[in-house]
Amino acid sequence: MIVGTKAPTPVFLTVEEADAHCIAGISIWESYSIDKGVDPDVVLVGVGFELQSEVISAASQLKKDFGSDLRVRVINIVDLLVLAPDHPHALNESGFNSLFPPGVPVVINYHG
Repeated sequence: MIVGTKAPTPVFLTVEEADAHCIAGISIWESYSIDKGVDPDVVLVGVGFELQSEVISAASQLKKDFGSDLRVRVINIVDLLVLAPDHPHALNESGFNSLFPPGVPVVINYHG
């Protein structure tokens, strides 16, 4: 048995979205992003459930404070090895750059 938490928590993804996300190990969470597919001004990344909740809250606050003037991309990582350059299922350079455009600030919320 695996218990993630004992408290009621929000469900951020559909079953299909969660399945695809876990297979990929990383994905943009479009419904919480404010970049509409355009290169973002900043990328916010969460690793882990509680930390992703904080990232979603931060994106929401940025939207409240700046509206659509600030393009924010929200990403979640469930498999850190997608970032390891020599790992068999790591992102290639173009895959990495599609998530994290060069020159764009990235804020990673990670408890490790």
